[in-house]
Amino acid sequence: MNIIGDKVILRAIEERDNEILHEMINSPQMERATMGWAFPVSIHGQAQWLKNHTSSPIPNAIKCIVETIEGKQAIGLMSLTDIDYKNGTAQSSGKISMGTQGKGYGADAHKAMFRYAFDELRLNCIYAQILEDNEASLKMCDRMGFKREGILRQRVYKQGKYLNAVSLSLLKDEFIDS
Repeated sequence: MNIIGDKVILRAIEERDNEILHEMINSPQMERATMGWAFPVSIHGQAQWLKNHTSSPIPNAIKCIVETIEGKQAIGLMSLTDIDYKNGTAQSSGKISMGTQGKGYGADAHKAMFRYAFDELRLNCIYAQILEDNEASLKMCDRMGFKREGILRQRVYKQGKYLNAVSLSLLKDEFIDS
């Protein structure tokens, strides 16, 4: 089953997506803007990750390719991880390729995933951590109704310095889907 938004489709990750995934994991700009860290990944390493991902899906995570409805172009990755079905929570993250940012695809992908999480999976709370200087992502979260819960001080090390992360959450009844 695909998850349909207004501009994007969230679909299963396929072998044909290796190129976009390889490009995103090795992008210095994307590495700088997102939580976590990455080492350079070879195309072979990316193929191995995909093989392991598709052969043994993790029941507490959903990872989807973000594909444009118009043009059927793979442009990113959207994930819900650490899904806790008992307590109704999950962590959200997403990446949109550099050439397609700023066109509303990321917001549409997040909204589609959140509708699915709240309406189909019966989750009640989605949470995220975003670097304090990632203004575009923070603004997008504000527009969807996320509440800022606090600052994780000097939580992430990037480019020779420690950065703060903003901890946010969105409850089902606070979700702004417009």
